[in-house]
Amino acid sequence: ASRALRLPDARGWSGPIAMMLNFALWVIGMVVGYALVYLPFLDRFGGEWQPHSFVDALYISGVALTTVGFGDVVATTGGLRLVTVAEAASGLAAFTAAIAYLLTVYPLFISLQGAALRISDRGLLEPRTVTIELLAPGGDVLARLHEVLVRSHGNVQSFSVLYYFNPTDRDASIYTLMRAGFTAALIARYGIADERLPAPASHVSAIERTLSRIVASYQERSPGTRGAESHGPVDDADGSLAHLRALVHDVDPHAVSTGDDRDRAYAIARAEADRFLATVAQDRGYPHDPLLLDMH
Repeated sequence: ASRALRLPDARGWSGPIAMMLNFALWVIGMVVGYALVYLPFLDRFGGEWQPHSFVDALYISGVALTTVGFGDVVATTGGLRLVTVAEAASGLAAFTAAIAYLLTVYPLFISLQGAALRISDRGLLEPRTVTIELLAPGGDVLARLHEVLVRSHGNVQSFSVLYYFNPTDRDASIYTLMRAGFTAALIARYGIADERLPAPASHVSAIERTLSRIVASYQERSPGTRGAESHGPVDDADGSLAHLRALVHDVDPHAVSTGDDRDRAYAIARAEADRFLATVAQDRGYPHDPLLLDMH
């Protein structure tokens, strides 16, 4: 019975709630602020009744800010009249700005969702599919992923409220964008020989730097993820470099990178990325599958 009555995860509403709270606090602050301006001069208002309390000052301020203008109480001095006009203009600007902000943020959120869904639908969360895309002649999967990550990160940096938009579908979330980026970067860096990778090596470095910025930004906003990449074992056999190279060999035996000098580096990089993604998934209520394991 408790399961049947369980409410949807509130994290899915955190973005819209954050926007509403921000606007509500903004409006309340303006109403209270102007009410405090009016409070010492209530005797200079006249009309159908005489204001005399802070509640009356709040009423006058609210009527002016919302530009309702009932006319039951009006300022009788030039200075107060100018203040009420200024408040009305402030209210008009506030509501206009809120609508403009809403019309800016939601398209960006939809764009982020669409980018994540396209990545998921193309199978770019699957290591084998990513390997095939990386080795395709003229393939530009790294460049496309880098572009999506840079654009999404820039949008979140410009409109921080996007961080709190949490789709219930994991495939439509920023988690998917990050997972695809980590998967492609790790395979390109450690699994494929440099000379066999159609994309320039600079693309690999670029996507790695972008991922580092995204991780740092996410950790600033969610302290619980800070340090998540620095603990736990890194020598999981299923997460070994040999395991990754076996996947690349299955796709193209001539494209496999050689040498054991990067075994430890790969194990650390994969484990750090996996632990960070696991923490993000937990933070947002998503299931998490270990990164680059069970690839066959």
